[in-house]
Amino acid sequence: MKKYLSIIFSVVLFPLFANPYLLGNRNNPASVKVVPDGENLQVSCTFKAQTRFSPDRNAQFNFRKAEGLCRKGLLLYMNAKPGQSIDLSGITTAKQPERSGKMITYYFTKIGKSKVNTVVQQIAKPVSTVAKNNSAAYREKTTLTVVRYQATNNKVDVVDTKVYHADSFKNRAEFEDFCEKQFDSIDRKFSEEMNKILNHFEEAKRNIKNK
Repeated sequence: MKKYLSIIFSVVLFPLFANPYLLGNRNNPASVKVVPDGENLQVSCTFKAQTRFSPDRNAQFNFRKAEGLCRKGLLLYMNAKPGQSIDLSGITTAKQPERSGKMITYYFTKIGKSKVNTVVQQIAKPVSTVAKNNSAAYREKTTLTVVRYQATNNKVDVVDTKVYHADSFKNRAEFEDFCEKQFDSIDRKFSEEMNKILNHFEEAKRNIKNK
């Protein structure tokens, strides 16, 4: 009986204390937790919910952002290096999202563990021509890691990875400011791309109604 209780206790505690990837800044906090579950991976994505638009558009925006954070979290969890590729197929919604104040959490399941493969042809391509707007950054206490990648359907190819250390800056304030700018840039590019996609959907709906 003690053995079973110990197993249950550890299973419950592991998701609670799994270290999250911090993917946001002060204005737009975001984090992702990835927890192994047998052959699958459980992913929870928490971020500041979008509320500026209509309920339907907010829901679309939030879901797409959650999907993007889920993929970034899995990319970081797999720890792929430049020149390597990850198959991110098999991602499904695990349960309904949960709201807590201004924050919202989405839950996903990655069915089957992804393998990291080497992509020889990807190594020679310069960063400027590949994955121009695709990047993920996450904070730890004294480091910032920025991963640039190219996403095609369910495949993600890592193009470049850089780790910035706080002690390489003049002071901690300069490091914090640098981190904020990196996260702001990533969030701004995502918002711009999402607005273009949602505007396209809205225009398509209007055209259908007008016919």
